[in-house]
This record gives sequence, structure tokens and C-alpha cells, in this order.
Amino acid sequence: MTSALRQQVHEALRELLFAAGLLLYLRATRAADAIGKWALWALAAFLVAIQASDAVGPPPPSVGALAWVAQAQWLLVLWGYWIDRHRLPVRHSLSDA
Repeated sequence: MTSALRQQVHEALRELLFAAGLLLYLRATRAADAIGKWALWALAAFLVAIQASDAVGPPPPSVGALAWVAQAQWLLVLWGYWIDRHRLPVRHSLSDA
């Protein structure tokens, strides 16, 4: 397998895993309010934009820039936590299976 093909397979698997994880989360929770609905989609869109820029953009200009971006990723964790506080679990009955 060539390096370019391996990279394409890797990208496709990452996108598939992201979509599957989002689908599972959407099926397991429901929005408690507008924040739980719209902030989730905003985060998903932001993550897709990051993935797209990672796929086509240049590498980081320096190790320092990479370090700052890596540390800033903690903001995504806080964003996800905030969204989760505005979502409720969905109860599925056995007949839904």
C-alpha cells in the first residue's frame, strides 16, 4: 500500500469514527434546551473544520505554535462538557431494539 493511499484510508477511518461517535451520542441523548441543540452542532462543525484544515493545510510553523494549539485543545473538552450539561439521556425501551 502506497503512502498516499494509506493516508487516504486513515482520513476516511477518522471521518467514519467521528460520524459514528456523533450518531451514537445523538441517539443516546436529547437536547434539554437550545444550548444543548445548537452548541452541539456548532462543536461538530468546528471539529469538521479543524479536520479539513488539518487535511489540506500546511504543517505548523514551529514547535512552539504546535504546543500552543495542543494546549488550547483543552478548551474543546470544556466546550463538550458545557454542551453535555445541556443534554439529557434518552431512555430506550426493549421494544425499540
